[in-house]
Amino acid sequence: MFRVLGPVRVVDSSGLQLPLGAPRQRTLLTALLIHPGVAVSVNQLTELVWDGSPPPTATTMVHGAVAGLRKVLECAHGGDAPRVLVTRDGGYALDVLPEHVDVSEFEQLLAQGRRLLDAAPDRASQLFAEALALWRGPALAGIEQAFARDAASRWEELRLECQELRIEAEMALGHHADVVAELEELVARHPFREQSCARLIVALYRCGRQSDALRASRTLRRTLATELGVEPGPEVQRLESMVLRHSEALARPPRPSRRCSLPASFSTFVGRVSERADIAALLETHRLVTLMGPGGSCKTRLAVEVARQLADQGTAEACFVDLAPLTTPELVGEAVAVALDVRAAPGRGLAQTLATALSGRHVTIVLDNCEHLVDECALLVEGLLAATPDVRVLATTREALHVPGEQVYVLQPLSTAIATDSWEDIAACEAVRLFAQRASSARPGWAVTPTNAHLVLRVCRRLDGLPLALELAAARATALPLRDLAERLDDRFRLLDPGGGSRIGRHHSLAATMAWSHDLLAPRERTLFARIAVFPAGFGLAAAEEVVSGAGLVDRDVGLLLARLVSCSTVQVEDGVDGEPRYRLLETTRQYGRARLDRPELARLRDRHAHHYLHVARNAEPHLLRAGSAPWLERLLAEEDTSGLLCSGPSGRMAIQCWEHDSSGTCGIRGT
Repeated sequence: MFRVLGPVRVVDSSGLQLPLGAPRQRTLLTALLIHPGVAVSVNQLTELVWDGSPPPTATTMVHGAVAGLRKVLECAHGGDAPRVLVTRDGGYALDVLPEHVDVSEFEQLLAQGRRLLDAAPDRASQLFAEALALWRGPALAGIEQAFARDAASRWEELRLECQELRIEAEMALGHHADVVAELEELVARHPFREQSCARLIVALYRCGRQSDALRASRTLRRTLATELGVEPGPEVQRLESMVLRHSEALARPPRPSRRCSLPASFSTFVGRVSERADIAALLETHRLVTLMGPGGSCKTRLAVEVARQLADQGTAEACFVDLAPLTTPELVGEAVAVALDVRAAPGRGLAQTLATALSGRHVTIVLDNCEHLVDECALLVEGLLAATPDVRVLATTREALHVPGEQVYVLQPLSTAIATDSWEDIAACEAVRLFAQRASSARPGWAVTPTNAHLVLRVCRRLDGLPLALELAAARATALPLRDLAERLDDRFRLLDPGGGSRIGRHHSLAATMAWSHDLLAPRERTLFARIAVFPAGFGLAAAEEVVSGAGLVDRDVGLLLARLVSCSTVQVEDGVDGEPRYRLLETTRQYGRARLDRPELARLRDRHAHHYLHVARNAEPHLLRAGSAPWLERLLAEEDTSGLLCSGPSGRMAIQCWEHDSSGTCGIRGT
């Protein structure tokens, strides 16, 4: 990183400052940094470095300085890295990206802030503040040549503009009292700068300091008359007149309302009536409610709907913080501060500033997508709840925060009917209603009918009632026959890819949603997740230990890793008939996990799976036609879906079939 906004510095990727050697080398580097990527001839460099009076040996000294700089820069980037200081077109150039020079980064942030100043003053103010934070003192400090003074003067003017624009953004947000001292300092340092004085007049007036506003105006008038013999411009004269008249046009504008800063809804929210009521009730008695569930289960949308409902009732303000784009834990607090329109106070930490700003405010903060930043979210939430008694947090995540007082609400997939229900009951279940609503939006007139109801139900059940999958499938149903759609769901990730290039994202693609969860798992957790996809339905811990252990997974670790997958909403757990927990994957999750296995490993796991359940069947067979057979029958019935065991027979007789899979398909190993 090359730094010119202050003394000229070069730092490596670890933040270590590199020794630039003699002043001549530093000056030469400065001359090249002012024209990054542009070749500067040796003659030009001699003129710049020696201020137009180069000595006879200047050319030799330039070559020597270049050699010295190359040695320093190449050492920092490693011997195999491309050269940064290159020879080109009879001269030398610094081949660096703009983002590697602090002044380029400063100019980019300034330009972004200018564009957002009117539409989003809060974001613009943040960008201006980031730009000003890059400055470490006067630009090019210590370089006295004329070319450096000219460049420094240009950059200092941009710095002053950035300060003024940040103040303007803060005033647009109603923070007049916060900027008065800074404006007074600017006016003292730049007494002829009428724009700064105009802003000071407005800020003072809106703080109720009419006499001070008039004094500022008349001080400028006197300075201009004494030093330059001119009158202030029309803007300052107009403001002076408005202050004298107490003009309503100069009154403080209302601050933007933050009553309900939630994402806009683009479609009707279907179902989840009982869940909305349950979560709203939990928020009345618990200050932290964590909404957990697998990817694609509509956690974000549900949380926003609950917060909007509370805001509409006047119960609390509502604020939405999307953490998905964040990759650095330290940015969590800043994201919350930006969403709440809170600015860090000088000399105080951000957490303390947030607590002070929220004191006395009834706010529901929707903290969305916490799973990749769990530790930092937990620290922030615990600190906020301890310091602000009227703040509540509704967090969405695939893993609990484990904060004292946390109430976890596990969100299940949408409910579906069963195949024997009437078509009216099928049409009324939540999963089918969502499918139908989205399909009719894409193709007006589409509806669930007695003819297609059972096919729609088949699609919804195969998609586990996951809202995201249902919405993507509904879009396909407008172009594909329902029967074809249902039959092609074995390849659902390709079938339900919406396409459209830039539209694809974590909430627009089923594969991307699954990948987001998968990428958060540790290596051994990913291994177990892929291997348990060999089970077609629910399974017990003992079965998992026997089937998936080995090749890097110790059987005694399988239970702990399964518990971890349950805690991050990848695996579902339920009570078995014997009271022991049974685990299962949603079909969508199972397909994604199975795709992570190569063919030889999948064949090996299928073999172990078949042999395990054949052993279960053979152990059970001697006990089935005698007294005390009930527990054995219950176990076989529990394993029927996941093992291929078929339990049936007239007059109390029981037939047991266990199908063993091989790499080419299935071969039957049958016991009766």
